[in-house]
Amino acid sequence: MSLDMKTINSSIAAAFLAMTAVGPASAGPSGINLPEIKAEIVQGWTRSDGRMVGALHISMDGGWKTYWRTPGDGGIPPRMDWSQSRNLSGLSALWPAPEVFVENGMTSFGFVDDLFLPIVVTPRKDGRDVDLNGFLQIGVCKEICVPYALDVAGTLDASQTKVVAPIAAAMAEQPYSAAEAQVRDISCRIAPTNDGMAIKATINMPSAGGREFAVIETGNPELWVQEAKVSREGRTLTVASDVLHVDGAPFFLQRSEMTITVLGSDYAVEIKGCQAG
Repeated sequence: MSLDMKTINSSIAAAFLAMTAVGPASAGPSGINLPEIKAEIVQGWTRSDGRMVGALHISMDGGWKTYWRTPGDGGIPPRMDWSQSRNLSGLSALWPAPEVFVENGMTSFGFVDDLFLPIVVTPRKDGRDVDLNGFLQIGVCKEICVPYALDVAGTLDASQTKVVAPIAAAMAEQPYSAAEAQVRDISCRIAPTNDGMAIKATINMPSAGGREFAVIETGNPELWVQEAKVSREGRTLTVASDVLHVDGAPFFLQRSEMTITVLGSDYAVEIKGCQAG
């Protein structure tokens, strides 16, 4: 089922405009109390290669959730800007596997009450502290969905070398790699549609447990990937979705840049790249 391009553009524009609101509100529509959102940088340790491990901790009032790096059809994608930091050359987030939420016919991916997100920081000058100054744009949802813009700041002490248990535990909650999950092979068929491309991935892997969900990421932020349809027969998992350009422009899909994350009740697996099917 294809999605009208005008609908896509309107949805993205609305989400972008909503994100420009800065700071929390105390009450929402119909007298709903909005949560207090707190964000902090958690001190970690410096690795032998000079890079630093830390964490971004986002906490919310009970029952509210925020979203994974790919939020699904019903969520708001997180955005993070660290450009005002000092002695920072690069920063990567090590996202833990999210929970799956199916509500009102839409599927989204995120975290309830709390997000503990490990980060790996590359300093410009090894052996010196890194002052992190971040501007965060996130969505939080319960009975309503609300965009938040938050500032967060903290210093990672380069002299600290002891592993911090909560950060290490959060790092262990990342999805398994394809090798760890015993994925034998994956192939992707890509075919043109009237308004984009259709992807059909065939994955040879054991069941991840219960009802399985899948998220396809193309590596191109200008592409809209519809909710994937997932089916299984024995070791063969089939994942199918349509991909559209947000402006209706022609595009090319790089199989090597694609990431497919399979989420089950037992574990999650992140599969990078796929071969032609």
